[in-house]
Amino acid sequence: FQEQMENYRCIFQFAAQGILTVAQDQTIETFNPAAESIFLLRKDEAIGRGFPSLFVDECREQILQCFDAPKTVPIEVKGLRSDGSQCEVELVTSLVKRNDGLFLVVLIQDRTGRNDLETQLRHAQKMESVGRLAAGIAHEINTPIQFVGDNLRFLSSSFDDIEKLLAFTSRPKPVSSEDFLKEKQKLEKDLNLDFVRSEIPDAIQQSLSGIERVSSIVQAMKEFSHPGSEKSSAVDVNDAVRSTITVSRNEWKYVATIHTDLDESLPLVDGFHGKLNQALLNIIVNAAHAIESRFHVDSESGEIHVSTSRKSDAVEIKIADNGCGIHEADLARVFEPFFTGKAIGKGTGQGLSVVHSIIVDKHRGKVEVESEPGVGTTFTILLPVRAEDHSDAE
Repeated sequence: FQEQMENYRCIFQFAAQGILTVAQDQTIETFNPAAESIFLLRKDEAIGRGFPSLFVDECREQILQCFDAPKTVPIEVKGLRSDGSQCEVELVTSLVKRNDGLFLVVLIQDRTGRNDLETQLRHAQKMESVGRLAAGIAHEINTPIQFVGDNLRFLSSSFDDIEKLLAFTSRPKPVSSEDFLKEKQKLEKDLNLDFVRSEIPDAIQQSLSGIERVSSIVQAMKEFSHPGSEKSSAVDVNDAVRSTITVSRNEWKYVATIHTDLDESLPLVDGFHGKLNQALLNIIVNAAHAIESRFHVDSESGEIHVSTSRKSDAVEIKIADNGCGIHEADLARVFEPFFTGKAIGKGTGQGLSVVHSIIVDKHRGKVEVESEPGVGTTFTILLPVRAEDHSDAE
């Protein structure tokens, strides 16, 4: 018995997790060194203190529920340190019976550092995406700019030739109109006037198309990089899909064709424009990589289908590809941080965990994945519609 008690004491003293016991009157009875480090609170200051006082006001109702329904699955709450600062912690609680009644055993894991690291990794992943997009967009803009430049040089040269012809025709006419006509025809032939006249309309139309293409890319990038906000706002899902497809074109155009089927009658959703764009981007880029892994660079074989529709009180987005697929054993882990099925150097394992965080945590939505190796993968996103649109539908 003495040996067993010594083992318990060692566990209590040297555990990396905070361990507390709390009496039925909600006062702290024991407080181990790890808990002291988490809350910056000495054991003698903690014992006898109310357990809910270790947490910020908005979390205390959640803490009080632990006494009625123990939290065997970790819950995240904000702790309040003795210096007034806050910390993010995970709690697991259980009720234990003893001679004088029940008491609460609490295990506490400090997540503050881990959350900071995850935030940094997600920021790094976002910056990696931005850098990759910037290179792709520069390429996308460069192509129409090049043929606009070529056409303008052609128009400039043609204008000089036409000026020569106009200068000739405006000269005083010689006595012999036949000589004048011959000389004019020779000049027109030297200037290749028939070719110039047939090509100028095409050059103008191509230039206008190029300018429109650049304008559409700039507009899509403007929408894609919509400044974030701490508050949700009305988001047009179809606009988010279109702008993401446009700015990511350099990622998929060499390996796949994108087909869209967008319901133009969709209601707006409450959300964060920039974050939703990032989630869609990550899925589309993943689809392109999966197709590349299966077909390599055969762009005629790769296909990505993006569709939107309304499902009761939600907007559904489906993104399906015919890439290499995901093995069944990996499907349950695709949204875990750092998990990746890609080759070393091809992925950080953050892309889909960011998708899950954005859709589920930020938008209170759902994201599901279905896949078959060698056939392809489909991601389904459900986003709640705005409250007023929901009531209108009812």
